Amino acid sequence: MNEYDPIKRQNAKEWMELDEGVRLALIREFHEKLQEELPDLGLHAAMHCLVENQVVICNDLPVAATLERLTKEGLDRHDAIHAIASIVCRDLLDMMKQGTSFSQERYSEQLVELTAKKWLQAS
Repeated sequence: MNEYDPIKRQNAKEWMELDEGVRLALIREFHEKLQEELPDLGLHAAMHCLVENQVVICNDLPVAATLERLTKEGLDRHDAIHAIASIVCRDLLDMMKQGTSFSQERYSEQLVELTAKKWLQAS
């Protein structure tokens, strides 16, 4: 794998064979080509990578099912990744503010409750 495209589903075996640094570099390169104005490309790439990793390896979390559902609701895969990443970011911020720990149950509930409509209204 020498290119990342968030619109396309990643080949799980190829994705996981890549070093994490290579995954991040591929994601950064994709976004640099778009010439998007992002406040922090490194953080943006990290969130993409986290979601892609969870899609591939987290069978106990509904990440892959949420991604699929959001695309069926009308989001392209790239926007669906952003929607899922927004939950991760919000949860991390809440954990830092409140001094709480990650809750797999809470995260799963938030993923199940996430809809394309809610994401579009919030963004």
